[in-house]
Amino acid sequence: MKRQKGFTLLEILIVVVIAVSVAAFALPAYKKMQDRTNFMAAQGLLVEIGNGLKMLQEELSFNYPSGATVVNYSWQNSAESWNEDKNTVSSHNAHLLLFKRRYVGALPLTTSNYYKNYMFVLCPENKPSSTYCCQGKSNVAACMYDPYYSSRPTRGEYYGAVYYQDGSVERVAKRS
Repeated sequence: MKRQKGFTLLEILIVVVIAVSVAAFALPAYKKMQDRTNFMAAQGLLVEIGNGLKMLQEELSFNYPSGATVVNYSWQNSAESWNEDKNTVSSHNAHLLLFKRRYVGALPLTTSNYYKNYMFVLCPENKPSSTYCCQGKSNVAACMYDPYYSSRPTRGEYYGAVYYQDGSVERVAKRS
């Protein structure tokens, strides 16, 4: 009698069960790693925005902004056409100088003002604001937050971060 080559149904079933078990453990870990990677990339952009804001405030020495302001993807386009020589610089239009004077490079924001699922906010200087992620602290210059943190695998562990006026950055966790 000649022996046939191949795998039995039982052997194939065991391999499939092992593969599914490995995937069941690996997928959540992969999603959490993605959340952390997105957070780290967004935090780098927050530092760039915060440093640009800090340099602009040192150069012009005025309180900026007057209220919490969501960083908008259209600012860089508006800055190109804005003529700062003809227009008075104020807390209402100073954000355009971040781009006009190249303190901040081109922002990789989507049209809905998100980068890596995070939204960025410029906080009022020396004026506590609880709006968005400014946390009601007067020394927060800029911040970022994930508005959909409760649907992420990390459930708020990487909710956001704040950039303080002294240049330090602190991660903010929020548990749902």
